[in-house]
Amino acid sequence: AASPSPPTAPFGAGAMAIQRPVGPRRRAAPAAAQEGVEALAEQRVVAVSAGHDHSIAITASGAVWSWGLGADGMLGHGDQQSQLLPKEVEALAGRRVVAVSAGASHS
Repeated sequence: AASPSPPTAPFGAGAMAIQRPVGPRRRAAPAAAQEGVEALAEQRVVAVSAGHDHSIAITASGAVWSWGLGADGMLGHGDQQSQLLPKEVEALAGRRVVAVSAGASHS
């Protein structure tokens, strides 16, 4: 049987993301990547979708968080601002989202 891959943690904006192995013998992630983990540290993430330049996560409570390139409003924050760190999508607050999908320039 094949040995399991080490766990990884995705950070950054889609195509510019860093996929780093995590574990006791791995190098520390860059400061921004560590902040990205901290932004969701209190959340139980149950699903993630990665687009070309952005990513979206759903928490166990159904909250939606997004980060990456904000062009065309694809992050869902009501503007076109890019977000280096995960930010909760306030327009969906109070709703239980069960699935998300990130595409090339849309969500």
